[in-house]
Amino acid sequence: MNNRKKSVLLTAISAFMLMTMTACGASSDKLIAYINEDDFEGAVDYWKDKINRTEQEDRIADDLIDFMIDYYPTMTSKYSQGILTEKSLKELAKLADEASFDESDEYLSFLSDISIIDDSIESYNQGLSHFDNEEYDLAVEYFEDVAKIDTAHYSLAQDKINEVDEKVEQKRLESVQDKIKEIEEKITDKAFTDAKSALESLEYDFGDMDIVKEAKKKLEDAVLANADESIKQYFSEMDFDGAKNYLSDLMNNFSYDDLEKKSNSLKDDYINYILEETKKLADGGDYEKAVDMVYPVLQANEDNDDLMKAYNEYRAYTPIYITAMEYMASDGESTPYNPNKDNVGTVYDSGLYIDGWGEKEFYEIFYTNGRYKTFSGTVAVAAEQKDDAETKYFEVWGDGVHLYSSSTLGKGSLPEQFSVDISGVQQLKIWYPPTPGSNGIATIFNGLLTPAGKNETTEAATEAPAPTEAAEVSEETPEEDAGAAAEET
Repeated sequence: MNNRKKSVLLTAISAFMLMTMTACGASSDKLIAYINEDDFEGAVDYWKDKINRTEQEDRIADDLIDFMIDYYPTMTSKYSQGILTEKSLKELAKLADEASFDESDEYLSFLSDISIIDDSIESYNQGLSHFDNEEYDLAVEYFEDVAKIDTAHYSLAQDKINEVDEKVEQKRLESVQDKIKEIEEKITDKAFTDAKSALESLEYDFGDMDIVKEAKKKLEDAVLANADESIKQYFSEMDFDGAKNYLSDLMNNFSYDDLEKKSNSLKDDYINYILEETKKLADGGDYEKAVDMVYPVLQANEDNDDLMKAYNEYRAYTPIYITAMEYMASDGESTPYNPNKDNVGTVYDSGLYIDGWGEKEFYEIFYTNGRYKTFSGTVAVAAEQKDDAETKYFEVWGDGVHLYSSSTLGKGSLPEQFSVDISGVQQLKIWYPPTPGSNGIATIFNGLLTPAGKNETTEAATEAPAPTEAAEVSEETPEEDAGAAAEET
């Protein structure tokens, strides 16, 4: 072998040994260390210098590919955070080309995620811009486009969305507060229909807001409270029809369940109100006013037992004209007459004389049940008998005892007032003697029975027998009754 051949061989052996030594120094761990430090440029240089075209290239490439599959999510997060830059991605692309994994599914998916993050970051930045300009609807649209894999911005975008909701709600609240204030002023002024219309215009856009719901409740409470006051006023004026019409009109404008309930119970409420008010009057001793109050309601509700009971109870303690009472017994042939004008032209509310055919006594007996203290009135010649020549008088008897004789009246007599104590009397008799002429010459005008006090009346009524249990009415003349009484004495 000549010297030239030896030189060539020696050179080849040296090159082979150098390549072998270089390849033996290459390591996948060293390559991965560059990647962990995001030094993709260093990784590319290391690949070219230590790995490319060596016996270890395929093995290290496989190790790198396996590592990258697990490391892509970390790289995605780092890119989202701005740690991994565009320059780093370019160097990674070179490494992928060198290591031949640039067309792998995992790498292509990673690049797709990077593209999504780019769009996501752009959406986030656009959202911030609109947020700062108080363009909240647009801001939310962009924030909602921020992708979950964009870990650095996704949670921030969600926080901004919540912040937008708060700001939007605040703006809505501010925009509606002034209107609510106006509505509340209408409610205070009892302009309920106007308040309702204003609320209805707000409900379309703001019906879900608590402040609107609260205003609706205030309106309803105010309408119901005012209805109670108005109905009570109608009741106090004894205007049930007015209360009924008022409530009907109110229900045409406001469809509240409680108004419907008030309407359904209105009649019973009115009756209860009358019963309560008349009881107050009766407890205060004003029976006459209690009767005046309960009577017209009873006429409209004749089947109501409570009204009937109250009326009968109070009526027993009120003054009553003798002409308003039904007699319980009479002589059998008498007829009550009711003139209302006397011989001097005075007109009265009530008039009574008892008469019949022939010259005989005439009388009527009334069951007073011990409830009355006095029987009073005016005795006068009725206008129809002012020219009669005869004279007349009448007598008052109580339970067979003579109590009063009127003056004897005739042509030209003047009216005279009388008052008879009939305390405790159960049966009151009005008696005319058997003398010629009309008993109208001694007419009882405004003959009034005045009740005793309640306790006094109650005691008398308790001791007295009921009309059906009363002793047989005496048919004797007053003179005979008086004589019998004298004999007993």
